[in-house]
Amino acid sequence: MSVLVASDLDRTLIYSAAALGLEMPDAEAPRLLCVETYQGKPLSYLTETAAGLLAELVRTSVFVPTTTRTVEQYRRIRLPGP
Repeated sequence: MSVLVASDLDRTLIYSAAALGLEMPDAEAPRLLCVETYQGKPLSYLTETAAGLLAELVRTSVFVPTTTRTVEQYRRIRLPGP
């Protein structure tokens, strides 16, 4: 039997630069992976830690991203894993 995991995307798994709220010193900020570009510019990010955990989750369960994005907006996202 497969485990099904559904998760919202924006401000749950991925964040815009403004939504990240990186108010700590640069040396303490999390490492980021750009997962969305728009008009040739980076737009959304996933922390490196979350990327690793998500890749493991995808290997062990069925992951269903949920969002209020349009299909066009969703297709710009490149999450880690298959």
